[in-house]
Amino acid sequence: MKKVLWFFVVSLALYFLLKSEREVMVVATYSGPAEVAEPVLPQKVVGANVFRGGRSRGVGFLLDAGGRQFIVSALHVFVSQMTFRKEAEANEDVPHELRLGDQVLAKSLRAYVPAHASWGSDTDCSGDFIAFSLPSSVPDAQFLKLSRDPLRIGQPVWVYTVNGGTNVGLYKARLGLASNKVLRLEQSAASGMISGSPVVNALGEVIGVVSQVGSGPGGNTQWAVPLAALRKHFKL
Repeated sequence: MKKVLWFFVVSLALYFLLKSEREVMVVATYSGPAEVAEPVLPQKVVGANVFRGGRSRGVGFLLDAGGRQFIVSALHVFVSQMTFRKEAEANEDVPHELRLGDQVLAKSLRAYVPAHASWGSDTDCSGDFIAFSLPSSVPDAQFLKLSRDPLRIGQPVWVYTVNGGTNVGLYKARLGLASNKVLRLEQSAASGMISGSPVVNALGEVIGVVSQVGSGPGGNTQWAVPLAALRKHFKL
């Protein structure tokens, strides 16, 4: 009986270990060229988050997650607009628009917060994101998609963001660390109020969402919500 119980415990532990390893989604070190053509992306997929009274904060973007459409941003950008604090289980309506200049790209409906919600840190950003459902159709809207490819340390990536509320730009960086808890972007040229901006690969697919911004050798360092956490949340 003891042997059977021991076998069960060991098997269960191995299952959760392997499951955790699959979520890491890091299998290799990048060995391709340092200079890669930047992806061609639609401009009207990223914009400023605008709340009641015209106050704007951070960046959001339009995401297609397995055929479902959302506005996605960093959770900490919305702290002052929501009633919950940590470990949120109930979702709520948050009046909010995604704007590019004077143009409204989309209006939000219900906010969906990850069960492990947190404001993020440079060691764990996996809960620092928020997704808003959209009306059944958004005329002329275009959407980014989550990547299916494993991440590779050292690969070129880009922060796709908005400066000054109107100027959309891609800012090259390098993937310095990737796990199921955090992405670290090194040598990033992006700066300013970029929390909530999507991080994309050379195919233009989303691999993360900017959470923390700092500085380091060779340029800015940023930490982002990892692809594994996004795919898990959207059940992809």
